[in-house]
Amino acid sequence: MERDDLRRARAWCEAAVRVVPVYVPAQGHLAEIEAALGETAAAVARLRPLALASDDPDYATQLARILGDAGRTEEAQVWRDLAEARYDELLARHPEAFADHAAEFWFTVGGDPGRALRLARQNLALRPTPRARALVRRASPTAAVPPVAGALIPRPHALRYDTTISVAETDRSMTMRASSTRDRRPSFGKMR
Repeated sequence: MERDDLRRARAWCEAAVRVVPVYVPAQGHLAEIEAALGETAAAVARLRPLALASDDPDYATQLARILGDAGRTEEAQVWRDLAEARYDELLARHPEAFADHAAEFWFTVGGDPGRALRLARQNLALRPTPRARALVRRASPTAAVPPVAGALIPRPHALRYDTTISVAETDRSMTMRASSTRDRRPSFGKMR
């Protein structure tokens, strides 16, 4: 993402936080943007209370990544361990619901690409979406990922970190889903 895109995203997230200050996802996205802009201290300060208060391990994961990138490895390890424990707990209870986020964790700060790939494939079997296919491609540069049921397309090693494809595929998928939903929407006529 380019710096101007980050600045626009920041403006939108800041507006959301002003309107609903307790909206945790906006706070989390704002912290990601701050980190991407090199504002590590602000990102850490924003994420720490979220990671402490939330049962969602994504915030501890973000915090571990940002701290690790800043060279604060001991502190990063504490948050990584917290995220790992919470993902293990969530996967034991609801594996289908958390396979995608857990795969992202293990692929990044979790540091277990094999586990990431197993979870990404499990997620793809449950949800054959463009985002799920992109996750499998990122977890395994040589994985054959079906774009549609039954078809296999080998992915070259160079695509391992390519997120442009997943964004484009996701946008196209969302556009197709929105237009097909609109076409099937029932008409209720005039309301009195």
